[in-house]
Amino acid sequence: MKKERLRYSLPLLLIGIGVLIVLLHPPYIMRFIIGGQAYYINLLLAFTLIVGGILLIFVGEEGISSS
Repeated sequence: MKKERLRYSLPLLLIGIGVLIVLLHPPYIMRFIIGGQAYYINLLLAFTLIVGGILLIFVGEEGISSS
């Protein structure tokens, strides 16, 4: 049970960090969409959300196949 919870916590943590970046820095994201210099924040955001999502998918598939 503990190992299962640990497996899910990392991807959820990454997605949570990405969501926090969205919530705390909307002007940076808007500036990037318009064409400003918040490139690195958006790179970090994209990285956390994409990696978190991919990990969550792999963990989910692993959990389904093992049960």
